[in-house]
Amino acid sequence: KDAFKVIKKKAEAEHRKVLAATYDAKASEHTVHHGSAFLFLPTLPEGVYNCIISDPPYGVDADKFGEQAGVEHDYKDDLAFATDCARLIARQGFRITKPDAHCYMFLDITNFEAFRLLFQLEGWNVWATPLIWYKRNGMLPSPEFGPRRTYEAILYARKGKLPVKFVKDDVLDHAAVRQGKMHAAQKPVSLFSDLLSRSCNPGDLIIDPFMGSGTVFPAANNLSLRATGCDDNEACYHMAVSRQGETEDVVDLSPVEEASISNILGMLSE
Repeated sequence: KDAFKVIKKKAEAEHRKVLAATYDAKASEHTVHHGSAFLFLPTLPEGVYNCIISDPPYGVDADKFGEQAGVEHDYKDDLAFATDCARLIARQGFRITKPDAHCYMFLDITNFEAFRLLFQLEGWNVWATPLIWYKRNGMLPSPEFGPRRTYEAILYARKGKLPVKFVKDDVLDHAAVRQGKMHAAQKPVSLFSDLLSRSCNPGDLIIDPFMGSGTVFPAANNLSLRATGCDDNEACYHMAVSRQGETEDVVDLSPVEEASISNILGMLSE
């Protein structure tokens, strides 16, 4: 079982690398940056973006979740680093956004008050309570003692007086990605589209400083937005580049469980 996971991960990474190499970046209105958000954001001009949407590390040691994570969280996830990421989005995000802008940042609900303060200190007006993403399934942190955790929190912040486009609920019901999942923290395209539709008009510029698998790009395509994404993980970069032309959640049409080892090794050698 563990061997299949390793082989599948390598096969998917190679497949995305090939797709990224064949994608015509000149035909896309999006920008994909391979590098650290801490170095990239300070280089961007002031007052350009209409909205930020991002899913940075939560600071919950997700890299130690093991089997329950399904796809391993292979990124640093301690609280100190998560706090640095939130501060970066709050500070640099305020600088690079237009006078009237919105920000959606996923976070662990236990950090909401602390991160809310970080945003307020940088000038953001933060919604008093988090938005809740109900994902219909989730982790069992202590199955012998308590319930399954089936939600995640989102900090929503406003710069200036930009009104929302629609009045929608603060609980967002979107099934978590299961088939064809490429990244441990991957969010469904429908969820990103739902959030962005509340704040953006066609043609708006949006940015995701911690883009992961690049969900921001198909979501942007759904709403005719122009997106910028950044990640320092090479595999994530290739995933994101290859998804610039997508509009929906990726479905795995060839489950590794149905493939023979020889077929998979053949894929890796091609």
